Amino acid sequence: MKQQGIGNFNDLESYYEERLLDIVHHLNISYVVWEEIFNNDLLIQPDTIIHVWKGNWEATMGKVIKAGYKTILSSPWYLNYIGSSKDFELEFEFNWQKYYKVEPYKIPGATPEELSRVIGEKRACGESLWTLPTFSPGHFL
Repeated sequence: MKQQGIGNFNDLESYYEERLLDIVHHLNISYVVWEEIFNNDLLIQPDTIIHVWKGNWEATMGKVIKAGYKTILSSPWYLNYIGSSKDFELEFEFNWQKYYKVEPYKIPGATPEELSRVIGEKRACGESLWTLPTFSPGHFL
């Protein structure tokens, strides 16, 4: 790492990602990256799609669309934030409406043209997901 001028993990990640993105760019294809790539100011192409998946998504979405990128939003719809299947049943029974109250198009100061670059998706990750009574691997085949 020292020979390459890499001093810490962030520098190492940036080195790896910038090299990878350069390769993909030269293949003449577009790509989707997680928000960390954008937040860490890596060199990305104008046709890059930024996947916003962490908390404080409103602020990140505002920055991404103001910078001119298309974006995928999944942060408010992650279904595996809950620890156990019992927690999920209770959470979903009493709070399922919160998933429908998310307004990804209400980004302060965003123009209609900027908002046209927003894509939404639901996301569920993790080993514990298969223990939930509502989900099984067969749902995703």
